[in-house]
Amino acid sequence: MTGDDPFQRTLSWYLDNVLPADTDTQGRTDPGRAILPPPGHAPVPANIRRALSRPRTLLDPTNTDVRTVFKVLMSLAWLADHWPVDWIPRDLASRMARFQFLVWSFPARFGVGASAEIYDGVQLPELAEQPRPEVDDEFLFAQARLARQHWKQYLDSWEDDPWLASRQDRAPDALESDLAWLVIAWPSPNKPWSDALDGAAVRHWPRGLSSLDLGSVSDGHRVAADTAQHWLHRGSLGGAATALAPTRRAEGRGLLAVYPVAAAVLITLLLTGSGDLARWGAVGLLVFAIAATVVVPARFTPLGLLRVPAAAAVGLAVLVTLSAQWWITPAVWLIGVGMAVFAGLYLVFEARQHGAGVMAAVYRGAINMLVGLLHAAVLSIAVLGFVVPAMGQNGSCLAGWEHHDPWAPLPISASVAGLPAGSTSCAAALGVGQAAAPAAMLMLMTGWSLAIGLAAQILWDDRPVTAPLGRLRRVRGGS
Repeated sequence: MTGDDPFQRTLSWYLDNVLPADTDTQGRTDPGRAILPPPGHAPVPANIRRALSRPRTLLDPTNTDVRTVFKVLMSLAWLADHWPVDWIPRDLASRMARFQFLVWSFPARFGVGASAEIYDGVQLPELAEQPRPEVDDEFLFAQARLARQHWKQYLDSWEDDPWLASRQDRAPDALESDLAWLVIAWPSPNKPWSDALDGAAVRHWPRGLSSLDLGSVSDGHRVAADTAQHWLHRGSLGGAATALAPTRRAEGRGLLAVYPVAAAVLITLLLTGSGDLARWGAVGLLVFAIAATVVVPARFTPLGLLRVPAAAAVGLAVLVTLSAQWWITPAVWLIGVGMAVFAGLYLVFEARQHGAGVMAAVYRGAINMLVGLLHAAVLSIAVLGFVVPAMGQNGSCLAGWEHHDPWAPLPISASVAGLPAGSTSCAAALGVGQAAAPAAMLMLMTGWSLAIGLAAQILWDDRPVTAPLGRLRRVRGGS
C-alpha cells in the first residue's frame, strides 16, 4: 500500500490523533521503544505505558504497510485480553481498555467490505491455551462489542478512575470525545479523507456522522441510550440527540424544536391579547407532549427533559397555595425575572459540576434555561387559565382575565362567593381595585415555578434536572 492510499492515511491519522492516551497524570513522556512480550510472558510496565501513550512506539519506523501496522496493534490488544489482571498496572487498566476498544472497532468504522482490506491475512499471536482465531468481520465485531462494554464501564464510573478523573480536570472535552467515539463511527471533524477520493474505496468510505455498527442493533441502541445519559448529565441536549440518532441529527433537532416553537407561539398569543386561545392551546400542547412520550421509543424520551416540567409543576403547586398577594402586586414580574436568572445560573453550575467545561457549561446552561422557561410558561398558562381562578385564594376575582389587555393592570370587579353581590366585592375583600397585568402574572409564575421546582428536585433526587425522569439508576448492582 502506498502512502497516498486512503486507508493508509486514515490509519496514520488514527494512530496520531485518536489512539494516544495521556502519558500519565503528570504529563511525563518516555521516549523508548515499546516491545511486545512473547505470548505467555508478563509485559514490562514501561512498555505498556509507552504503547498506550504513543502507539507508534510499537512499530518499526521503516515499515508503514497498513496491514503490518494493524497487525501489531491487534497483537497487543489480543495479548492483553489474555493476560492475568495483575499483569496490567492498575493505573493503566482504563487506558488499556480504551486502546483495545479503539483497535478492535477500527475496521468496523469502515463497514463490511471496506474493512476486509485492512485485516485480510492478519494472524494473531498463537496462545497455548486456545487455537488461533480466524480474523474476519464476525470475530472483530465480537471483540469490539466486548471491548466497548469493558471501556464503557470505566466511562460510566469515570470519577472512580484516577486517570480519567485527573484527565477530566485537565481536559474536560476529552471524556466527551471518548463518549462520541463509543457510539459514532467517525465523530471527529478533522477527518483525514477531506481530499477528493476515487476508486472502490469511495463506495465504502464513511460520509458524515453515522452510528458505530458492531453487528448488533439492540446492543448499539443500549449503548447509545446509556451514552446519551452522560451527555444529558453534562447538560448537552445536542450531544445526547447526536448519540441516539447521528444519521438523523438534523431531523432530530427539528423534531426537538417542535415543542419549544409551539410553546413560543402560545406565549405570543397570550402576550398579544389572545389569552383564551393561549390557555386552551396550552392544555392541548401538554396532552400532545404526554402522548408523544408514550408513543416514541423509550430511549428517546430523555431528550424531552421531562424532569423540567415535573419540577415546574411542583413550583406552581406551591404558588397556588399562597395568598392572593402574588397576583395582586403590580411589580411581581421583577421577582419572576430574578428567579429565572438564578435558575439559569444554577443550570450552568450543574453542568459544570458534572464535567462540562466553562464555556460549554455556560452555553448549555443557557439552552437548558430557555427550554425550562418554555416548559414552565406552558404549564403557567394552563394553570393561570384554569386552576388559579378555580382553586386559588380569591381566584374567582381573576375570572375573565384572558379577555383583558395582557399588559394593563387587571381591574378587580367580580363578585366573590360568600360576599354580598356587587361590582366592588372583590375590591373590598382584597383591599385593592386592580391586580397585576396578566403578562406580569405569567412572568412571575414562569420564573417562580422553574426556580422553586429546581430547588425541590435537588431535595428529591441527587441527579441533574436534565437526567431521565422515572428511571432507576443502577450502580454496582444497586439502585
